[in-house]
Amino acid sequence: MDSRIGHIEHVCGCAFHVDLMLDKAQHRVTKDEPQDDTIRDVILPPLVITLARLLASRFRRVADEGLDEAVAALAAATTLDGIKSAIGRISLGLGGRLAESAGGDVKRAVESFYQAAKLQAATELGLKPRLGRPDTLSQEWMGRAYPWWIGEYHSTVLGKQIAAIAQHAILELGLSGNELSQLVRAQLTRLYGLGPGEKSPVKVPRSFRGNPEMYWVGLANNAATTARVFARLSAMEEAGITRYVLVTVGDERVCSLCRWMEGKEFTVAQGVAQRARILQTTNSEEYKAVAGWRTLKQAQDIFDGGGSDGLVEAGMHCPPLHYLCRCDLQAVL
Repeated sequence: MDSRIGHIEHVCGCAFHVDLMLDKAQHRVTKDEPQDDTIRDVILPPLVITLARLLASRFRRVADEGLDEAVAALAAATTLDGIKSAIGRISLGLGGRLAESAGGDVKRAVESFYQAAKLQAATELGLKPRLGRPDTLSQEWMGRAYPWWIGEYHSTVLGKQIAAIAQHAILELGLSGNELSQLVRAQLTRLYGLGPGEKSPVKVPRSFRGNPEMYWVGLANNAATTARVFARLSAMEEAGITRYVLVTVGDERVCSLCRWMEGKEFTVAQGVAQRARILQTTNSEEYKAVAGWRTLKQAQDIFDGGGSDGLVEAGMHCPPLHYLCRCDLQAVL
């Protein structure tokens, strides 16, 4: 039995090292890869890019299916209330479908992020890497949490875009029924990158001209950052470390907020308490209340009013601090 346990530990250790090497490698998505043209020049670890591509692929498939449903539902609607009702059913249903279809893949991805980060943190502190209960709880929470944002984004964005385009088409062009549904199909095909689509004959709100695939890049990156921070806190607990500082990756893409936060020192107990608060959240709104993002000006005002304790109270002592944040924790030895 001891030999079997030793063999399993060896296999797990090899898997950790493979994930770590992938995670530490730098990967650039270039214009030479047409399918990822929308996320070119984003430098992120390959595991992050892989998850982002997976989410984008799922999104395109479900959105494409959603267009067929939107066309059929809107074509059958005869009143504005009927159109609004159809839009609501479509957006809510598609959000749940996307979250469900991507849930298993996201869970496996965040487990890889976490295990690689735990190995790196444990090795740096001279520990034998292991996954205890805090690690298990963190991985379980991440596997549940990231589908929140997947479904929420799809439901909110798709629903709002259909509603906005339909409203403009009704008010400005007097369209209804089949004409309206075909316009929605043409516009969302273009906006979601499913095909060339047609130039909009109606005003499309500026906020709806964004790139949905960049959302998946940010979501994948924040999953990796959260996993890394939680894993480092776990390793520091095991090693008896009492304090840590925030550090950036030190390249030209580091934002002004993260540069300002770099070097600020907090206790491991404060970080662990923040992790516990996050793990207790059950939806995206609860998470935002516990770990909401701030601008540089807001962070400076918080610090001026309460110092480091103010930053802790605001949940700013554990990255990610913003969209695409790549900050990390460094033990104070």
